This record gives sequence, C-alpha cells and structure tokens, in this order.
Amino acid sequence: MEWVTTEDEYGIYKTRTNELGITETVTEYKQKYWDENPPQEPEPKPPSETDILAEELVKMKFENMQKDNVISTFGEEITKLKLEMMILKGGA
Repeated sequence: MEWVTTEDEYGIYKTRTNELGITETVTEYKQKYWDENPPQEPEPKPPSETDILAEELVKMKFENMQKDNVISTFGEEITKLKLEMMILKGGA
C-alpha cells in the first residue's frame, strides 16, 4: 500500500492500491498540462421547471398589475364623467 510515483512532461502521478483493492491516484499537473488544457467555463445549466414556473408567475402578476392599473384608470374616468353628468343634469 505504498505510493508509487511516476512522472512525465504533464505531471507527477502518485498511485497505490488500498486495502479494498481500489487504485487511488493523486495527480500534480505541470504548467505544460495547463498550457495545453486551459480550464473551461462550465456550461450554464438550463433553467429548472421551478425557475420556469416562477418566471411565468412573475409575468402573470405583472400583467395583472397592468390590467388593474388600466381598470383603475377607467374607473377614475367613469367617476369623473358621472360627476360631470350630475353637474350638467343639476344645472339643466
């Protein structure tokens, strides 16, 4: 169960077989490895179903808020028109 060390142009490798018969390897990469294999940005994961549903819920709430605002504005306009009609009827 002693470590066996090997080396090449890309790194130093230490290997051993443990008491369960599993081979373990520890690698120390050299600069040449990193020059030829630069780290890559991880690919963005697609949105989960929960994320998609949450986004849809936010859109629906926003649309409802806009509709409520329009309805409220129409309500104010109708109230103004009714007031004007009452004034005109009262003055007629």
